Amino acid sequence: MKGRPWCARQLRSGGKITNEDKSNLATALGEIYSRSNYADVDPTSRLRVSISMVRAECVRLARELANEGISNAGLNGWLDSYADDSLPEVRFARSDVFEKGSD
Repeated sequence: MKGRPWCARQLRSGGKITNEDKSNLATALGEIYSRSNYADVDPTSRLRVSISMVRAECVRLARELANEGISNAGLNGWLDSYADDSLPEVRFARSDVFEKGSD
């Protein structure tokens, strides 16, 4: 799952998606936001290992979409809550320091 938000970011930055696609991504981010609470992830699942990286990529994608004028409750959820996340990779996901190493 971690790679999906990253791939979406690459497609968006390459100009390969339409405004409708961006709106659909925003909706999908809302779904991921509602289902990616750490407490709700099965501790024995493989997702438990990568959920913080999924969340960090979602924060980055939400920021990029918001910068392009896309807005909905799901995007706002990511943008309003990332700074309070319990893990640093999510808290600092909007930092350019982490961006340089991710591409």
